[in-house]
Amino acid sequence: MNSEEKLAHIAGIDFVPSQIQIGQYNINYITAGSGPPLILLHGINIGWAQWYANLAEFAKHFSVYALDLPGAGTSTKIDFKNCNLEKDFVETVETFIMRKNLAAGVSLIGHSLGGWIALRLAIRGKLNIRNMVLVSPMGFLDYVPKRYKPVAFYPIATLLTKTVFNPNPQKMQKFCFDVMHKDNRANLTDEFVFHLCQSIAEDKRAHPLLLINRLTNFTKIAKELVLTDQLSGISTNTLIVIGDKDPLIPAKKILSLSHLLPNAKIKIFPKTGHLPPIESSTLFNQVVIEFLK
Repeated sequence: MNSEEKLAHIAGIDFVPSQIQIGQYNINYITAGSGPPLILLHGINIGWAQWYANLAEFAKHFSVYALDLPGAGTSTKIDFKNCNLEKDFVETVETFIMRKNLAAGVSLIGHSLGGWIALRLAIRGKLNIRNMVLVSPMGFLDYVPKRYKPVAFYPIATLLTKTVFNPNPQKMQKFCFDVMHKDNRANLTDEFVFHLCQSIAEDKRAHPLLLINRLTNFTKIAKELVLTDQLSGISTNTLIVIGDKDPLIPAKKILSLSHLLPNAKIKIFPKTGHLPPIESSTLFNQVVIEFLK
């Protein structure tokens, strides 16, 4: 079995990979289950595989589409340094949903950058988004943690991809552990880490640190990623899920801004970092399914 097949086996779903050509990108995605459509949008460039602890439960209630965004998984690799976030990510997902004839009614779950993509889709208003779950989402803050401020400088980010975070299993495991609560690290599977390494090794321009570099502007998040002045126009029923120990998206700051979304609820997970779907998967699955249904 290849790394995708292994992860699907761990996830407890049939491995049904598909590809669709959208512009210059060949987008890889998997499907599972039946019911109302649910789109899963991963964070940074870790691919559909980040949902391995959630797919089986979601598939009991929904027709799940879990995408590898451009640059992630086995989708077309891109040069993150020069990517256009709106065109390469938001419009690609929007086109995917339209091409799959889901625009009349779909739910979205977006993690981190995927949360920003979901917000932008709601703002654009071309889709009927029934419900939206934003997990540790970007879009609210211009905050950059101290540990990532050096990555805002491209030469430093490039150097780190070749040294401290060279894509081998031990270093990629550390990359993930750094944003997780220490008590939850055992929930990160070796198969997921290996799959992440394989994806990055195919084209090192698609290393997560280089995407983080693209998302930052010196010591702040890039201006285009801060959507606070646009959130009031979103009427979608929304759940925000965030860990109380998230080192990247502080829960208190999100809580103070969640009122900007008119129909938003917020759920803060205890002893959880930046990866609630992996770290606290049982609670995450329960809370999300209850909200979406």
